[in-house]
Amino acid sequence: MSVICRYEKKFILSPKELQDFRCWHKCYFYEFKQSFPPRTVNNIYFDSYDFDNFYENLSGHSKRAKCRLRWYGDNPEVMRFEVKIKKNQLGRKLCKEFDYKEIEPLISNPAQLYNYLKNNIGEELRMYLDKTPVPQIINSYHREYYSTEEDVRLTVDTNLRYSRFKGEITSNSRCWNNDIIVEVKYDMDKADIVLKKLRTFPFRVEKSSKYVNAVNFNCS
Repeated sequence: MSVICRYEKKFILSPKELQDFRCWHKCYFYEFKQSFPPRTVNNIYFDSYDFDNFYENLSGHSKRAKCRLRWYGDNPEVMRFEVKIKKNQLGRKLCKEFDYKEIEPLISNPAQLYNYLKNNIGEELRMYLDKTPVPQIINSYHREYYSTEEDVRLTVDTNLRYSRFKGEITSNSRCWNNDIIVEVKYDMDKADIVLKKLRTFPFRVEKSSKYVNAVNFNCS
């Protein structure tokens, strides 16, 4: 199991503002170089039967956790079970990798999927899964990756799509969201560097959750 701890700042842009961001990036954020080829990110989010995670997020709980299965592109070899734990702006992510071929046949049966994960993710991850055992939402988006020499990371997410999870990885009935999500991610000791680099950034930090947005869209 791997563990990642870092701060995250999110910015929500309109399609028009994306063009402004591109100009700003070229003029002021040239230090952020592409660090990885763009790719599609896919997620299945878990929650309780009563959507407890969703309501905790709306209530503004400072500490919360969410479970998801994540894979990249259309022909993945690996699928990761992740628990993202957040306290204010500090995020901590626990990950366990699986062979995609082991998980894919279980997707259509949530009970089998839950039992397989429960028996293979270890005690700490299982504690979070047991609180949110139901796959509720599936989403996907196109992600661009940038970083600086100090390993300050920036991602740009476009083409966001959501739907309620119905036991299928592919869906033609997903809702589209035209928002663009820009995230800046950095280790705790890089805060001063980030504040300096964001001094000219023309957009506001905003609270945003792709999972909450998906539930709010009430996709069916």
